[in-house]
Amino acid sequence: MLVGVVASAAVLAAASLVAPAAVTAGSHAEVHVPARYASQQLAWKSCYPDPAKINELPQSEQVVARRLECAQMTAPRDWHNPDTGPDLHIAVSRLEPEHGTPTQSLFVNPGGPGGPGITIAQRLDVAKRQDVLSAMDIISFDPRGTGASTRVSCAGGPMKSADPRDRSSANLDRIAANNVALAARCMKQSAGLLPYISTEQTVRDVDLLRRLLGRQKINWLGYSAGTWMGAYYSAYFPDRVGRFVLDSNVDFTTSWQNLLAKVPHGFERRFRKDFAPWAAAHSGKLQLGDTAELVRQYYETLRADLNRAPVHSGSMVVDGPRLDSLVLENLYRVSDFPKLASLLGSLRHDANTKRVF
Repeated sequence: MLVGVVASAAVLAAASLVAPAAVTAGSHAEVHVPARYASQQLAWKSCYPDPAKINELPQSEQVVARRLECAQMTAPRDWHNPDTGPDLHIAVSRLEPEHGTPTQSLFVNPGGPGGPGITIAQRLDVAKRQDVLSAMDIISFDPRGTGASTRVSCAGGPMKSADPRDRSSANLDRIAANNVALAARCMKQSAGLLPYISTEQTVRDVDLLRRLLGRQKINWLGYSAGTWMGAYYSAYFPDRVGRFVLDSNVDFTTSWQNLLAKVPHGFERRFRKDFAPWAAAHSGKLQLGDTAELVRQYYETLRADLNRAPVHSGSMVVDGPRLDSLVLENLYRVSDFPKLASLLGSLRHDANTKRVF
């Protein structure tokens, strides 16, 4: 059911990501950090110079957002050849304790891979963690190539329509061609930056940030792909590791290509074993079906209808593959199940009343 769309993401990853080989603790020699990087001063300022932007955030994030500070860190494009190529700018953020001077730093990475992280502190329940955080500042960053850091650009270019569920040779060739074209566009538009967007280069950025903060060691909270980055940091810099919490681990002994090949089965299981029974248990309100199998059939019928005749939903045009993506985005947390159920219900209404012709 959901396997096809994530499988195509795995093809994209294979075409465009370079995953480093598995590492062992202490197996990588340190690189020299030129003084122009090691001696730089981070100029901290509010992440929201326009206070009105804070009022646009969810209420739960606004208090922390007012305290959140941002800066730009300069790093070499290639840590192994720091004197070649233009420097990169890495967007970093910190949230200091409300009282006292921090003696430790907690680095937080939201995963992705490649997810921007400078606002992650806003989404942590800081108020309930004061016993841990009272002596720490919370540090995060947009990894090189993403967010407000020096970015990879892949914009533009037509994509041939290809439903991942169509496993014919012609359609698989179309999917592969789309992904190869996307990878080539990323390379061309990013001025040679793409080969340097890697885990190894990124953890060296992290260690530069540690140095600039004056910490001997860092603590780490990583989610999903952030567990991968935390594991790699600990392998490259084992003597600088404090307390590391790895939440929702990925297998950091293999490659991202291998990992993404397994992801579809996890989403399929999540839908069938968790979401569908939950929706069936609330069938009186949700009207998606009163058994898990009927919920699955509801999804299949809706997907087929949208593939035959896509609909407008807000600013989006939703067809079958786009429905797959919307479902996946809302399967991570049980707290998002009501939103997913509402989405499926509203799309069924739209499919009956707002077809795109």
